[in-house]
Amino acid sequence: MNNNIFYLLLIGLLLISNLATLFFVMQKGKHKPFHDGPKSIIIEKLAFDEDQTLAYEKLIDQHRTNIKTCDKKIIQLKKELYSLLQTQSNEQYVDSLTSEISFIQKQIETIHFHHFNDIKSLCKPEQISNFNVLVGELEILFNKKSLPKKQNK
Repeated sequence: MNNNIFYLLLIGLLLISNLATLFFVMQKGKHKPFHDGPKSIIIEKLAFDEDQTLAYEKLIDQHRTNIKTCDKKIIQLKKELYSLLQTQSNEQYVDSLTSEISFIQKQIETIHFHHFNDIKSLCKPEQISNFNVLVGELEILFNKKSLPKKQNK
């Protein structure tokens, strides 16, 4: 076999394998499990039907409203707290502000807990085992550091 033919075949095979690899990587990117965030994962894992999905979306809207309210309070309290760095701060006031922040953070965790309890109430009896599996994955699902970033469309 001539060296030129051998090298042309080798280059052709490498080109085909690179194109195939590129194709599979691009296809995998289209079907990321976290593409639409936790919402789509929960709907999929719990196998919600259309009515359950609509009810779940209403729960999400209420949950987001409640969390945003708490987040705004925390931001305001933190601004107030850190502004004390510019002056002689009263330790009792610092303690009061950090206690308020802690209390609101506790409210946030309670809101999250009730939100998932509400999701559980949407489940049909045959979906409860899926919900229990999902509960074991919540830390991973909502850990912002482990979620891939959404792609801009």
